[in-house]
Amino acid sequence: MFDIGFWEIIVVAIVGLLVVGPDKFPGMIRETARWAVKIRRFIGDTKREIEREINLEDLEKDLTTRIADLEKTAEHAPDKKPAPDKAPQPAEAPDQGSIDKQ
Repeated sequence: MFDIGFWEIIVVAIVGLLVVGPDKFPGMIRETARWAVKIRRFIGDTKREIEREINLEDLEKDLTTRIADLEKTAEHAPDKKPAPDKAPQPAEAPDQGSIDKQ
């Protein structure tokens, strides 16, 4: 992101030491490091959230197209119900009375 080399950091540290003073300089460095960590964490979290949202949108589009394909397939599928004129007749149960007579 930033192209800061070793010597640039040394120059900034020396200028900071001269401006702030040696007694407050370590606290300033600690506070700057804390802010840098917070900013880096915020950027990483935001990046992950954006990537997750993009993936969710892709999944939603894919799911929508698959549902549309299934609906088209269901429209062209044969009907599972038998025709009323070809309805199978129920099988006749054996006569219970003939069993008792024997």
